[in-house]
Amino acid sequence: MTERSQGLFDRCAATATCPLVFHVATTLEMWEGRQSLGLTDPLGRKDFVDAPEVRTFIMASTQHGAAALPLATKPPFGNCQQQPNPNPQLWTMRALLTAFTAWMRDGVPPPPTTVPRIANGTLVAPDEVRLPAIPANSYGGVDRPALSTARVYNPLHVLDFGPLYRPEDSSGIITVEPPHVSSVSYGVLEPQVDKDGNDLGGIRSVFADVPIGTYTGWNLGRKDRFENGMCNLQGSFVPFAATKGERLAIGDPRPSIEERYPNPEEYQRMFKAAADSLVARRFLRPDDAALLIERSSAGGIRSAP
Repeated sequence: MTERSQGLFDRCAATATCPLVFHVATTLEMWEGRQSLGLTDPLGRKDFVDAPEVRTFIMASTQHGAAALPLATKPPFGNCQQQPNPNPQLWTMRALLTAFTAWMRDGVPPPPTTVPRIANGTLVAPDEVRLPAIPANSYGGVDRPALSTARVYNPLHVLDFGPLYRPEDSSGIITVEPPHVSSVSYGVLEPQVDKDGNDLGGIRSVFADVPIGTYTGWNLGRKDRFENGMCNLQGSFVPFAATKGERLAIGDPRPSIEERYPNPEEYQRMFKAAADSLVARRFLRPDDAALLIERSSAGGIRSAP
């Protein structure tokens, strides 16, 4: 499209001075920031392989910053249609910073790049994301609208800022503002989701692996606040019904809490198994896993984010 071939490491590779890099992003950056273009070729047709000095990680079902608890219990939810996503990045980031330090300081090989992939069907075109039809509900006494299936995302076209601008260096003189926008678009892709609407690819936190609701990396604007456009930097959270009867009454396809976790012991078993798996892959620190397991044991099955 631009008749240029270029990479961020071109200059440092020529002098053998490339740094070690952990590139970590959330699902929100996939929807709002075209992050898939860091994972594929520019047309979004094939997966990209990281340089030896780089590891890339996408934190599944996360937003730009985890919503503070407790969440608002009645609309409006800020500028957004849905309650914001509280799935935390904290625990994953602590583990990745630990692994990055060990790589830099001690030469300990880091975890492998962990991202959605075209090859295994976890990275797809936006209109191929199989989001479940989640109806309007009043679970927990909170009125929520139906979750939109619009799949609003941020496309990227080739831009022309004029002949004096040097796009290869992001510098020069801009003589065309706003830029001319080409009809040619880069191939922006999005994470595929499971039957609950939670991301399949990337690093799933223990809260996404043992969920009590749907956590998305996007939210849409409410009425009079850029309605149905991106509600910037906000993910969505839609809890599961408490009981099977409650969900069937409104046609929610997602199994309820009682169907998933028949008793606190089963929930605790699943939570611990998910935490242990993350520790084994170095995506959760052992001390943090112990803390989270202790909290889940003391609190029983979560009824709130």
